[in-house]
Amino acid sequence: MSKFTCCECGHEFDMDIAVETAEGKLYCPECAEDYTAECQQCHARHDKSNMIEIFYDYFCENTCAYEYGYTQCNLCGNWVHTDNSTYIDSLELELCPDCAQEYPTCEHCGGHFRRLDLNTVADGSRVCNSCLSDNYVPCTECGDYILSEDAVCIDDSMFCESCARELAEKLIHDHDYKPEPTFRGLSHDYLYMGLELEIDNGGCSNDNAEYILNNMLDKELFYIKKDGSLNNGMEFVSEPCTIDHWQNNAYTDIDNLCDSASKRHYTSHDAGTCGIHIHLSRIGLENECTRQSETLGRLWILTDKIEDTLIDLSRREPAQLERWASFVDMPQRTDLDTWSDRDFGNVFISYSSDSRYHAWNLQNEDTIELRIFRGSLIPASVKACIETAYALVIYAREFSMNDCRNASFVDIVNGVESKMNVKLDALRDYCILRNVNGFKKEVTKECAA
Repeated sequence: MSKFTCCECGHEFDMDIAVETAEGKLYCPECAEDYTAECQQCHARHDKSNMIEIFYDYFCENTCAYEYGYTQCNLCGNWVHTDNSTYIDSLELELCPDCAQEYPTCEHCGGHFRRLDLNTVADGSRVCNSCLSDNYVPCTECGDYILSEDAVCIDDSMFCESCARELAEKLIHDHDYKPEPTFRGLSHDYLYMGLELEIDNGGCSNDNAEYILNNMLDKELFYIKKDGSLNNGMEFVSEPCTIDHWQNNAYTDIDNLCDSASKRHYTSHDAGTCGIHIHLSRIGLENECTRQSETLGRLWILTDKIEDTLIDLSRREPAQLERWASFVDMPQRTDLDTWSDRDFGNVFISYSSDSRYHAWNLQNEDTIELRIFRGSLIPASVKACIETAYALVIYAREFSMNDCRNASFVDIVNGVESKMNVKLDALRDYCILRNVNGFKKEVTKECAA
């Protein structure tokens, strides 16, 4: 019988026990067990050193491994059975389980992406940049991303349900809070007035805010804001109302506000930090014959003429007026008699552009603001402030520049009452209390600072 020499151990053996590889090498059975293997797919035998080993299975070449159901990870190069591999169409990658963890799925579209290209949204899901941009919006309050269809819109801002609920329960807003106004009353001349009333030294607490608002008939007439100029208080801001709505509806809630705030130990006049500001709609400065700039010019002339009376009605100390509501002085010129009311208006606007802390703040786009009044929790005083602002603007709008140059405060009140067919009783009573010239009637209501 013929003999062969084992290519591995070098011993001679009978030919009938030889194990031959596809390359023609001959091994004894023992060396063949250690150094050769049969391809799991095509069953050809090869040196193990020339084969692919996958989880103790041997294949003669890649093709056999692929045909048997294995694939090679495009990242790490390891082989994995196709049952356990992940193919990412968008990246044309075949990945093993370990590498696939670095390309998790977007939980919105199901696509695979690099981990660092996914974003965590409010519910803990991870979504790709495209899905985030197309389907999610950030909550204005907490910053978490929420599905657009689940977002709650408040004043053109988007909130998650949790923050929207907290915002609804939060009665005291930040100082820059400015919702869309809800106008009260019908006005043919579009003159609406909003009240800002500051109260202090009773706390900036939701409980107190809720107590005061709950005692009002119109619980949405006022919203509440923080104010950095106060020690430990808050600012009540009304919706804009017509003079008719103030007098016949909202004055009752001024009574309720002042009473409730006093019961919670707030002060306003005595605090020394508080003011009353009246906003008037700019569009209400116009009529069929008068433009805003002309009304503003006559308003400046009128304010300058009765400045001493306004200082008295304001209840402010001179230093307070200079700090928070300074009067704009007329220019020292010899040709003022040649100026038109529009000339005065344009200069008034220019002189007032440096600050909002003037008697008339002209820096708001939609309103002008009368800032001269000291705070008060006496309802009649607050009502008199509203009627003062109304009387000044109406007189400036409806009467001539010459009238404004020569008017006393009683002329203004009488003229507005006659022209507009209104009664300014709160203002009249207040003027009597303050001994303003021309007001002789007996006081009909308690009206103190």
